[in-house]
Amino acid sequence: LTLARQGVGVASLPLVIGEAEPDLLRISEPIAKSEVWLLYHTDLRNTSRVRVVRDFLQESVLNQLKSRDSSL
Repeated sequence: LTLARQGVGVASLPLVIGEAEPDLLRISEPIAKSEVWLLYHTDLRNTSRVRVVRDFLQESVLNQLKSRDSSL
């Protein structure tokens, strides 16, 4: 993202990030949806901090998808 902002190259970014950057220019149509994976060590999967982050990210991504789909 930083290098794309500086004009050094291009970046493949999620729409949520790219559209929030007024200095960036979209050069192609959005690509097909893809999966998002959150990886963490097995020993940490049940810790409260990891659960809180996982739940927050899941809710945030779902809300972004819903708001994007409703605006189409």
